[in-house]
Amino acid sequence: MKVHQRKNLLEATLHHSLLCVTGTHCRQRMFAPVKIASRLTGTHQIIDSVEGFSEYLTEEPSPRQTEVYEKALQVCIDGLCDRISPQSVREALVWMATAEGISIIA
Repeated sequence: MKVHQRKNLLEATLHHSLLCVTGTHCRQRMFAPVKIASRLTGTHQIIDSVEGFSEYLTEEPSPRQTEVYEKALQVCIDGLCDRISPQSVREALVWMATAEGISIIA
């Protein structure tokens, strides 16, 4: 699957996962917060859910054709479909940030 197809699939999966059944709350797939430096604004961003990481990947500018980015997209898709745990998605976020040179703020 090409990167743009995987990104489109992530966006569709994210949209589907955020749709709420009337009268209920959306289920967030939460994990321990990770604070990273935003490439877009130069500010810090806290990501604490699979949905948040998915939004970051679709909104934040990054080298879109890298293997790291493609693997991160797939991890988010798997997390949104509950094929892997939120903690595994968090680990992928830390791995991606390190591999892409994005600062993780303690």
